[in-house]
Amino acid sequence: MEISEALKKVHDQKELNEKLQGKYLCSALTFLRDWIITSWELNFYDKSANNIIQVTVDDAPHIKTEGAPFKDTQIPKVNISKIRITAKKALEIGKEYYEKKYKSLEIQRIFFALHGGKKNHWAISVITKHLTIVLINIDTESGKIIKTKVHNLFDKKKTAI
Repeated sequence: MEISEALKKVHDQKELNEKLQGKYLCSALTFLRDWIITSWELNFYDKSANNIIQVTVDDAPHIKTEGAPFKDTQIPKVNISKIRITAKKALEIGKEYYEKKYKSLEIQRIFFALHGGKKNHWAISVITKHLTIVLINIDTESGKIIKTKVHNLFDKKKTAI
């Protein structure tokens, strides 16, 4: 499911749409099964109330939680109009990169997110069976890999590659 589809499901549900008026999408995240998206957790920020509403979108969207973000944290907006690379395409790019560089590291779990800020980016975090995390950030406009990191949870230093 693409972000646009998830947002449409949310806004098509009248009660949710009304509750989210004046709030903006600040992030979206999901855990993947075999590089496939089955649901999203969309986070909407209400600046006036300093409140985040988490909406789970699968078959039927529903509010998961509401609460305040970490103190003294700026909550960046995801600029939907600047997303040119779909979630599916970002996953294809990330999977190809992972299989080219790290195929020998057996995957335990994959975390996938959309973040805003100065530039929107897709973030793929592959957690391996040996507790190594491979982070791949992909620009949502160009599809270029803009940052990669490898972090072994048993090692105290992060390695940029």
